[in-house]
Amino acid sequence: MPIPITELYLFRRFNSPQEYEAETGRPCPPFDPKRPIQAWFDPDAENSPDLFITYPYHMSRDGVIAPLTIPKAWATTPNIPSGAVSGIVLEVLPPLRRGLEPGEIIKKTPFGVSIWRVDELEQTQQGFTNADRDLLRRIARKLGV
Repeated sequence: MPIPITELYLFRRFNSPQEYEAETGRPCPPFDPKRPIQAWFDPDAENSPDLFITYPYHMSRDGVIAPLTIPKAWATTPNIPSGAVSGIVLEVLPPLRRGLEPGEIIKKTPFGVSIWRVDELEQTQQGFTNADRDLLRRIARKLGV
């Protein structure tokens, strides 16, 4: 069974400033158009003495999982637009709880990005077996096709 990538996010992703405010009880920082959209924040980053925070597992938009290093100020502050944003917009997705385990791959589907076990994916893409083909030939002969 595939695991939606959103279930592996290390931090909650907010869909709007209002959702952030309702969930955290704090006002949402104003949107900074010079920064990428970041609909999450790390509540523990404030306690870090480092100027940059590194997360070992992060999936980029092209499906590559690699470390993510961002300024501490970004890690502690979401950047959520209140409406539509014009122009080219980048989004920093939340870091992941873990990386890929052996036998797992990332697959984009019409329903989003999921992590699949290779053996489960092969089962779903197996196609017709020899028994299926034999049955289809018998049906075709009976129908005269």
